[in-house]
Amino acid sequence: MTPEEVLKILWEEKGRRALKYSRAALSDMQRFMRAPSHLNVLEALMMAGSDELDRFVRGYRQHLIRGELPIGTGNRRLAVLRAILKILGPMRFDILKVFP
Repeated sequence: MTPEEVLKILWEEKGRRALKYSRAALSDMQRFMRAPSHLNVLEALMMAGSDELDRFVRGYRQHLIRGELPIGTGNRRLAVLRAILKILGPMRFDILKVFP
């Protein structure tokens, strides 16, 4: 699966209404990872091992908390990350235990 296919599935599942939240979450992950593009974020998530992915999720969650975002915004961004990880396949489900 390519990063472009992940984006297409994500946006089809989320629907047009939630598209802005998906884009905002990907932009925030891009800043957090210092990645050149959304596609680079998805590539990194696809290629990460379990330990690396676990560190990313925990670090990103702390990033959201430190950013002093409203709770709802942080939860929406974590929901987008959760959806991405689900799309990436069953090998990524073990990381979902990180989410509260």
